[in-house]
Amino acid sequence: MRWTHGTWTVTSGRETDFAQASERPAEWTVSAFPGARATLLRDAERPNVFISFGPWPDSETVARWRASPEFQEHLDTIRETLASFEARSLEHVATKQSGVWLQRRVRRAFRLREGGVESFGDKAQRRALGMGRHQDRRSSVDSSTAPKRP
Repeated sequence: MRWTHGTWTVTSGRETDFAQASERPAEWTVSAFPGARATLLRDAERPNVFISFGPWPDSETVARWRASPEFQEHLDTIRETLASFEARSLEHVATKQSGVWLQRRVRRAFRLREGGVESFGDKAQRRALGMGRHQDRRSSVDSSTAPKRP
């Protein structure tokens, strides 16, 4: 998987123009490249700096996207609002999810407290921990509240 990343430094006072102008290439990208996603963020501390990023299946698709006449036309329109622009192609290395971290923490809590519960997949265990399917995964689990084995 490849990711594209752009750092857009907008000429002061042109932030609204940039945000509006960047909608058209984003719409074109997601329609011309099925499965593409485009995200635009604004720096909270430097309001004239924007970050764009999105995942791509491979580097060949990124090259086709960047080489297309439509992409170049959209970029030319946006450049009118820019002080500078930096584009990058990135390789995906890792993704962490809080649910995975929580699952490992609960397993560890059981092993430490009770001496060897190996399975977390048991519905009774999840229910005993108050972990239904829709549980807020950001919560933490205290090993002192883990149920005791009979």
